[in-house]
Amino acid sequence: RDTMLMLMLLLRVGVSITVIMLDPELKPVNPVPSVLRNLSYVFYQLFCPFLLIAASRHAMLEFVRRRTSVLKSTGLLLTKQVRIEKLVHSLVPAFRANALRDSPPTQWWTFPPDHFVDCTILQMDIAGFTSMSAVLLAEELIDVLNVAFSHIDQAAEYVGNIWKVETIGDCLIAVAGGPNPCTDHAFRATYLGFCILEIMERISEQLDVQLQVRVAVHSGDVCAAGVGSVLPRCLIFGKDVEVVRVLEASGERGALLLSETTAEQLPSGWKFSEERTVRMCGGEEVKAHVMTLQGWNRREFRRLGRLNPRLATFLATLSGVGSMGPARCASLTKRTSRGKKPGGVAKQSGEGSPESEMDASVHSAVGNGCVLGEASAAMRRP
Repeated sequence: RDTMLMLMLLLRVGVSITVIMLDPELKPVNPVPSVLRNLSYVFYQLFCPFLLIAASRHAMLEFVRRRTSVLKSTGLLLTKQVRIEKLVHSLVPAFRANALRDSPPTQWWTFPPDHFVDCTILQMDIAGFTSMSAVLLAEELIDVLNVAFSHIDQAAEYVGNIWKVETIGDCLIAVAGGPNPCTDHAFRATYLGFCILEIMERISEQLDVQLQVRVAVHSGDVCAAGVGSVLPRCLIFGKDVEVVRVLEASGERGALLLSETTAEQLPSGWKFSEERTVRMCGGEEVKAHVMTLQGWNRREFRRLGRLNPRLATFLATLSGVGSMGPARCASLTKRTSRGKKPGGVAKQSGEGSPESEMDASVHSAVGNGCVLGEASAAMRRP
């Protein structure tokens, strides 16, 4: 296109020069007519302006081309930078992402760990996950986990000041407070635990499948540090992390197990159904309280939820299988119905099942001093 425009301009100049040279009336008035003077007139009056116009046009086109190229490159760089920042934020929390953004992932573990005091740790695990994995297809199991954890992520966002540490299979670990300091971290973690129970209950009702969780909550101090050089993660460590893990293994299905440290920080209005003593790794005993989402606690849960408009809307419109589609939901419901007894009750993990054997081994490990915990504690000793 630029070449055609240049040729047209040259053609117009050539025609103009030819007309001036042939038409005497267009020639300048000169007592001494001369071809040289006519050529000089054509050069100064036509050719030089044309050169200036052509040069200006070429410079303008080159400027526009270079500017477009620079803007395009800048846009691509910004897009890549946003992708890199999202990738970094998906691997590590926001409080470490800014410091680690300019360093290669292989060097993240060299950064000093972060210590957080006055925070609350929550750990959740799906009970009966092994037996459910034997009934469902891999794709259907992925759908169930995706729906459950997506709703839990939304609830954590609406509750606020929640740091989702990691998700391993059917287990979730989160911290209230810590990098997001707040004075009511115990209440936020407990309320998120009740939201998890509500979400699982809705999903169980809509899929007609027995989906229960064990949730443990404990308040204390944690240490966060980067681990690994390939796909590094920011994990939490410390004595209180081990406490909440043992509490979760000792918890009841469909209930929260709160340590006494967390229970003392909760506001008045919550009801505890049971008090028990849990033995930690090494023989130490910790007092714990059981809380269920029933009766007064459910009314208090809904009343406090209405104080947060976004959370109230989320809980009111909560649909466990909305993102799965009717066809996948019907297939999953049909498959889970095969694992039911004639009475219509979903088959739970009973005596002799893989899940019961797993739970028994976990509780046996907790009661016998937890050899793995002792070994990890010995490794951390100087």
